[in-house]
Amino acid sequence: MLRLNSKLICIVLTLSLAGCSGFKDKALSENRVGDAGTVAATSGMKVQTTPKQVVATPSASPAQNRDKTPIVTLKGSNRKDKPFTKKNHLVLPCGKIYSIGYGSFGERQGKSIDDEKLAQELIGLIEEGIVVKGPLTKHSGVSLGMDFGDEKAISLYPTMDGQYISVLFHGMPWVDVDSIDIKAPKLRKKMHEIAGWQYYDIAGLKGVKRIVMTKGDNVVTLDNPGEIEPIVAELRKGTYCEPSKCPFDNNSIEFYCGDKIVCAVLAGDGCPAILINRNEYDISKDVAKKLRDIMGFGY
Repeated sequence: MLRLNSKLICIVLTLSLAGCSGFKDKALSENRVGDAGTVAATSGMKVQTTPKQVVATPSASPAQNRDKTPIVTLKGSNRKDKPFTKKNHLVLPCGKIYSIGYGSFGERQGKSIDDEKLAQELIGLIEEGIVVKGPLTKHSGVSLGMDFGDEKAISLYPTMDGQYISVLFHGMPWVDVDSIDIKAPKLRKKMHEIAGWQYYDIAGLKGVKRIVMTKGDNVVTLDNPGEIEPIVAELRKGTYCEPSKCPFDNNSIEFYCGDKIVCAVLAGDGCPAILINRNEYDISKDVAKKLRDIMGFGY
């Protein structure tokens, strides 16, 4: 887990935040933008990061699940003991859902859903989606997992383009594949809403008057435009990427843009990447090294 300076770290406390001019939805603007940390275990779920997705998989044993009260029970003659498609719609299997976990890449701690009404809404939105064939665009890094017990689960992660969701099956083989893609814009919107995730366009990182960088007890402040603009100009060239295996820990960067503060975390282990509001961007090796040098990474 992270060891971050509590006075300087920027943690998302409201549903969605915005800052400078990088966010698409100006109505969500707040004075402080960003989040730092790592994806952590949600209640009953284990969240893993891979180069392509954030995946929730079952962590509770069958015996443990038998002692738990399910959030919702799926039953009825229209369901089977495994997922299947009907008229281009995904139908979830019959069974008990013991826990639902969600979160996004870079979040310090995942969250869980205990509300049966919300669980039923999510199930309805999943089954409302239309099955499509890939390949899909890049994913946003938000994930949602449903634990059916007995080492069975499904996890979902939305794309950046506003319409599609990839669904992964764990311990419940579906024909010859372990995943399926659906067109479900309402589900994508709902997942981003409950996770508090919003796309940040790094090209909108402008008007930066000061940069405060922290690593451990080392705090460095840049307020000279001649030092700031070359760094920010290089960062604006960054390209959005899917969650990677780059570690983001023990550092924070604050960009002061007028009355807004955009918070970021620089990747460690020499990875040329930066995390802003849980959006990961590939950046040039030169600017990554420059920031690491300034912050005193020691490599």
